[in-house]
Amino acid sequence: LQFKLKIRGKLFLNLTKNNQLTILNGRTLGDLSGNYTSIQKNGCSVIDYITVTRKLKQDIKYLKVLPFTEHSDHRPLSTELKIQQLSTQPLGSLQEDYDSAPCRFVFNDENKDLF
Repeated sequence: LQFKLKIRGKLFLNLTKNNQLTILNGRTLGDLSGNYTSIQKNGCSVIDYITVTRKLKQDIKYLKVLPFTEHSDHRPLSTELKIQQLSTQPLGSLQEDYDSAPCRFVFNDENKDLF
């Protein structure tokens, strides 16, 4: 597998890693093969993504790359979440729900396998 990224792709991967986000495309029920989201004359690619926090990932039921519409040359994405019954009880401290900020990660060819 040849791995080439443009600068915006590297910036996007840095953003996801530095904010402890997970890309759902290609690793979620309904899109395990990582379907193309853009099909152009000069090639096909996955350039539309859904990202979630690691905690929210467990609540994702599926991700679907839908057929083209007349409104765009990109395929729409759809996902469904498992929602628990809402509670009317007061919440605890917000600090309990957040992890400390991660160390900065810079994506490059040497550490691509860490992602």
